[in-house]
This record gives sequence, C-alpha cells and structure tokens, in this order.
Amino acid sequence: LIAFALASLAGGLLPAASVAAIANLVGAISAYASTRSQDNLDISFSAGIRFAVVMIATFVCGRLSAVLESSLRVNAGMAIRTIYLRKSATIDIDQFESPDTLDAMHRAGAEGAERVVGLIVKAFTVIAGVTTLVSVAVILIAWDPLAAVLLLIAPFPSFIASVDMARTQYHVDVARTGKRRMAGYLERLLMSASSIREIRLLGVSPRLLSRHLDIVEEIGKQDRGYIRKVAIVDGLLGSAGVGLYLVAVWRSIVAALNVGSVGQLTGYLQAIGALQQAAGQVVGGVASGYEDILYCANLFAYLDMPSANVPQGPSSFDSGAATSVEVRHLSYTYPSRTDPTLADVSLSVPAGSLVAIVGANGSGKTTLMRILARLCMPDAGDLLFNGQPVQAYSLDSLRAGISMVFQDPVRFQFTLRENVALGDATREALDSEVLERLVEVGAAPGSIGCSDLDETLGKELGNGRELSIGQWQRVAIARGLFRSGGLLLMDEPTASQDAMSERELVRVLSAMRHRTRVVVTHSPVVAAASDLVVVLANGSVRQVGPFDELCRGGGALSDVFAGYEPAAN
Repeated sequence: LIAFALASLAGGLLPAASVAAIANLVGAISAYASTRSQDNLDISFSAGIRFAVVMIATFVCGRLSAVLESSLRVNAGMAIRTIYLRKSATIDIDQFESPDTLDAMHRAGAEGAERVVGLIVKAFTVIAGVTTLVSVAVILIAWDPLAAVLLLIAPFPSFIASVDMARTQYHVDVARTGKRRMAGYLERLLMSASSIREIRLLGVSPRLLSRHLDIVEEIGKQDRGYIRKVAIVDGLLGSAGVGLYLVAVWRSIVAALNVGSVGQLTGYLQAIGALQQAAGQVVGGVASGYEDILYCANLFAYLDMPSANVPQGPSSFDSGAATSVEVRHLSYTYPSRTDPTLADVSLSVPAGSLVAIVGANGSGKTTLMRILARLCMPDAGDLLFNGQPVQAYSLDSLRAGISMVFQDPVRFQFTLRENVALGDATREALDSEVLERLVEVGAAPGSIGCSDLDETLGKELGNGRELSIGQWQRVAIARGLFRSGGLLLMDEPTASQDAMSERELVRVLSAMRHRTRVVVTHSPVVAAASDLVVVLANGSVRQVGPFDELCRGGGALSDVFAGYEPAAN
C-alpha cells in the first residue's frame, strides 16, 4: 500500500517534469538552430538527456504502478472478501429468514470488496491527479497566471454533474436490490442441475425466461434513462469546461507569440494536455470514488449488523454420555413472521431413549429440532440438558455433543471421505471409522457406485460421482453418526429411503442406547420403533406416549398415521 502510494505520488509529479523538460529541449534546439553555437549544442544535449530521463522515469513509474495496483486489488480483495464471509458466520441464524438481511447480504457481497479496493485505488489516483494539477500549475503561473487559473477550474462543471449522477444511480440500485436477487434466482433455476430437470418437465422455461426478461428490461430501461441523463447534463456542463480550456489555449498561444519562444509554446501545449488528463483523473476519480463510498456503506452496514448473541456459560457439556432433554413452556416466532411457530411446548426426553417427533407439515417439528441444536433461541421457556439450563454450558462444548442430520442436508462436492469426516472436524478421520459409519447406514463405497473413499461426489466442480437423493441422504446420516455426541437429532432421515433401508436404519437407531436419539419422522415404522412419540399440531404438543398406546387411544396420532395398523409392524 505504501509503495503504491509513493508510486502514485511520483506519477503525479512526472507530468510537470515532462512539461519543463520538453519546453527546455525545444527552446534549446530552437536556439541552436538559430545560432549554431557549441554552447547551445551542449545545452540542447543536456536538455535531451533530462527529457530522456523523465520519459524513462514515466515509463518505469507507470509499469510499477500497474503492478502494485494489481497486487493491491488481489490482496485487499481477498482480505475484504474473507471479512465478509467471516461476518456471515457470526450473524444470528434466524436473520437468514429475513428478506431485509438477505438484501443487505446481497448488496454487501455483490460489490463490497471490489468497491472498497476501487475506492483505495481511486484515492491514490486522485492524489496523483491533484499533484499533477498543482505542479503543472506552478509552471504555468510563471508563464500566464490567468491561463493557469482557467485550466484549473475547467474540470469542475463536469465534476459537479458526475457526483450528482453517482448519487442518483446509487439510490436506484439500492431500491432494486430485491429485483436483482430475483433475477439471479431465476438464472439459477434455469441453469442449475438440481432444478433443470423439473423445470424442463414442467415446461415452464419460457415462463421463467419471460419473468427474467421483464426484470432485466426494467433494469435496462432505468439504466438507459440514467445514461441519457448523464449524456445531457455532462454534455452541457462539460461544454462550459471545454470553453474555459479554449480560452486558456488562446491566451497561451498569444503569450508565447509575444515572447517569441517556441519552447514555451510547446510547454504550454504539453501542459494543457497534462492538465486535461490530470483533471479527468481527478474528476473521474472523485465522482466514482464518491459512488464507491455510497456502495461501501452497504458493506459497512452489513459488517455492523449485530452478531449472534447466544447465551452461554463456563460449564463444559459432557458429550460422551447420553443426554437427557427437558423443554419447559417453550415458544418461538421467526423474525419474518408474526404468528408463533411453537407455543408453550413442554416435553421430557429420558437419557438414552429413542423419541419420535411426528405431526402434520408446518406443525413446528423442524423448528423444535433447531432449538434443541441451539441453532435458534426461543422467545420464551427453558431448555435443559442433563438437568441444567443450556445457558450454563459453553456453546462450543454443547455443539460438540450434539449431532444433527438435516432434512435437506448439504451435498458437499468433496470426496466421500470428507463428506463423512466433516461430521466432526475436530479430530482425525480414520478410514476404518469412516467406512464403518458408511457400512452401518448402507452407503459403503461400492454400494453407491464409488471406487473408494477418495472419489469426489457431485458434478458441480468436476466429473465426480453423482448420487441419488437417497444415497446423498445416507451419506449425510453417516456424517451425523461420525460425531460421537450424546444427543443425536435427525430430521426426516428416511424420507428418501426405500423400505429395506428404512428398516435397516431403524435397527441401527434402536441399538444406539449410548445416545439420546430424537427423530422427526412421517414414517410409522420409525415411530413404532421409538420408546416415546411426541405429536405436534399447530406448534403445540398434543400427545406424548408409547406408539401402541397412542394408536389404541385415538386422537392426534391417529390423524397423522390414519389407516396404519400397529400389529402389521
């Protein structure tokens, strides 16, 4: 950064040196041509050397500045992007449900790093331009003070127009962030391997393309209007600046003719060109720098968003033993909603038990699992692990003792080994243990079409092995089992499994008495194998008890598993 600053400053001084050098060179050559004296020849030779030195310095400084600028863009860009990503890891998970938060993330992530780096580069460009203006003006003042003043104020009309246009464009961009996100979403639908098959089968590609085109055309219409306005306003105010330049040129020519110095006239013309270029740098740099500042505010506003404040204590959670769970009068409402997802939920899960959470879609099952995993903070109520409030445990030790298999697990485009080992990144993954977990859930490398643990899964980043939905789910279950915590949470682990795989998973879960297992399921087979069934409806607990008893007693469970005969299990 310091090297780039020094190179920019030197680059700003060199145009003035060039003006003085070329004026001296042309003047010396003109004098020699008139007198043919040895003294004037020596002076011309010395002036030529100085001019050559200035040209070489200009070349070296220009190349050095370009290299340093590229290096700055790479290094600073990576650093700022890393800061952005680290911030995303600290934001309250609930905020990812908020459209306002997603808009803020989009605005910060889309251009944040580039704008900050651009602002740094343009700041040095402006410094170099101002240095050129001042240094060249010092030379011109000695020749014609009024011409120097005219040349210095000529860029300001365009500067005023550029700043006003930049502010207008920024506010337009902020207002249409949601539309840009929608356009990006439609592009992903039309180009993603995970959605393209259904899109094609439904025959909705033309419809989605039409929606995308409407958004793009609306944005394009706004941009074209902005361009026309810039052309008109900048053209009118820029004409005033051109007029000032022409007056300055006229005065320069008259002054040089009056003095009779060809060198001074050449210096004038060289200075005018240098000033025009420097003025353009200053005006463009300040105007676009002002625009960058407005956009940088998006990044800084995002970085200023409150980080997740998860209450925690100094106690270390015992992750090696089965965990008892107790929920007391728990309620929760998502930030983007007004009605509660969970209301006054209470239940008790004995250590080492297998508990099934059942209920209709939207009854709050997944939300309850997120709260148990400490991914959501309840609005009211208490959550106790092993008889202690969860706030008494440190968050790191607590999460180390909790393993969760999500309903829609991440499909890591990594090797099969990594897909499992990421279940517990705090320890070394032995191949024998990875294989054991995969075999346990019916996902041994050969059974899912992989040659070994080093085969890459997915095709997003290369020619990896693409798995079926059910195979991806079994790999995710193996990942969940790889973490040896005392509390295992599973959200619809058999949703994409065939009957044989479902029964095998039930057998594995039933044998894990060293863990407390809480499973969200719509499967009566899983529910029937559980020690306890909790029935949720509209965010509240409606029934709790053994599966057979609840089935015989009728009520909420009968509604969930209508037509299922316990004896058939």
